[in-house]
Amino acid sequence: MKRVYSIDMKKSLYANWKMNKTRLEVESFFAELNHVGNKTVGIAGSFTLLETLVAHAPRLGVLAGAQTMSEYASGAFTGEVSATQLKDVGTDFVILGHSERRHIMIESNESIGKKVERAVCEAIPFILCVGETLDERELDQTESILKKQLEAAFESVLEDQLKEVKIAYEPVWAIGTGKAATTKMADDTHELIREIISELYTTEVGGEMPILYGGSVTNENLEKYLSEPNIDGALIGGAALDALNFNQMIQMLED
Repeated sequence: MKRVYSIDMKKSLYANWKMNKTRLEVESFFAELNHVGNKTVGIAGSFTLLETLVAHAPRLGVLAGAQTMSEYASGAFTGEVSATQLKDVGTDFVILGHSERRHIMIESNESIGKKVERAVCEAIPFILCVGETLDERELDQTESILKKQLEAAFESVLEDQLKEVKIAYEPVWAIGTGKAATTKMADDTHELIREIISELYTTEVGGEMPILYGGSVTNENLEKYLSEPNIDGALIGGAALDALNFNQMIQMLED
């Protein structure tokens, strides 16, 4: 489908540090990170790092995010962290449905849908991750898998509640493997996601939805992904752990 707004729209970068860094390492990271100016850049850290992240990120123009949250508002859920608690710390956004949460922590489409509903209710911006495994792609199931994930996630979300929502396409077989999807493959799949969103809502919503690419994104391939019309930015893992490396990636964004 053709996008309904200009593809010159500013693109963004979000880092997912996963289970890495201590508070001291976060402070060292921000000592080396340049101010991002008018660019949209976010970093998601572990729960133990959020206060440190929130303390340092804003002065460099960076958004501070969490990597997951509970589907419940509060209560007897030992080890879980609620949306209210994230907002209380000062968190700007949260990642939901990351492939490692889906496939290692066995989070179901239904559970992720409840987290999405909770994030909408609590008005916390989020990045919803979707993607297929290698077996699913080779069996030509990419479309059906993405459709199931998106339908479950947005089942209870109204069109006017999508303003603070981003989607990240993460082919599971490309995450942390060094085996990145080709730029055409990634762009084609982003276009497919737009078509699914258009079916769930409207063509305009499908065209306007910000969709990031995540999966072994590096300094070497980022610019190629950003040049594609359906790719609005990137969700970066290991390549964003080093501040100097991340500086170089941020420089590839337009001011």
